[in-house]
Amino acid sequence: MTVLNLALWYGNLAALVTVLEGGVFAYLYETKTKGAWRKTQMGRHLMWFVLAPSSVLLLALIRAIFGASLDTLWFVILRLVVFTSVPVVYGQRIWIFLKVQEESDDSDQDH
Repeated sequence: MTVLNLALWYGNLAALVTVLEGGVFAYLYETKTKGAWRKTQMGRHLMWFVLAPSSVLLLALIRAIFGASLDTLWFVILRLVVFTSVPVVYGQRIWIFLKVQEESDDSDQDH
C-alpha cells in the first residue's frame, strides 16, 4: 500500500467515524432528552452543529465511493443544500456568542 493510498484510506475512515459519532450523538441527544432539546435555541443549535458537518462528510464519502456517476442534478442540489447548512450553523454560533457576550456586558454594567 502506498503512502497516498494509506492517507486516502485513513481520511475516509476518519470521516466515517465522524459521521457515525454524529449519528450516535444525535440519537442519544434525542432519546436522553426525550426531545426536550427542541424547546431551546441552544438545544436546536447543538443538534444542528453536530448534524450539519456530519451530513457534509456523509455526502462527501458517498461521492468519494461512487465517483462522478452521482453527479446528477438531484445529488448536486442535495449537496448544495447540505453544504450550505454548515456556514448557516456556524453563523448561528457566532450570533449566539455575540448575543451572550452582549447580555453579559449589560449585566456587568448593572453592578
